[in-house]
Amino acid sequence: MQVRIHSHGIHADTELRQAIERRLDLSLGRFESRIHEVRVWLRDANGPRGGLDKTVRLELDLSRARELRVEQTATSWQAAVDIATGRMGRTAAREIERRRNRRLHADLAAFAE
Repeated sequence: MQVRIHSHGIHADTELRQAIERRLDLSLGRFESRIHEVRVWLRDANGPRGGLDKTVRLELDLSRARELRVEQTATSWQAAVDIATGRMGRTAAREIERRRNRRLHADLAAFAE
């Protein structure tokens, strides 16, 4: 699974990048064979002033599927990354299940003919 991390208004140091990659691996590792690329955007609106301003946006390219997107804003990078990766894991699981069900229904329809 290829991960690309982009940042705006923040220097994404090695520690933050590794933490993001670990969380993505935990949330999406079981789908790794179906994922082409994960793009991560980090944005800090207020800089050092703090507050609810740390935004993580994830975009996921599944094979032969539409792009999945999740965005989360929180007061800390840890919280924003944890919530966003958890949501992306659930979103990817739902999309993969939908695709599996569509294939199953198509196979059953073809069998019934």
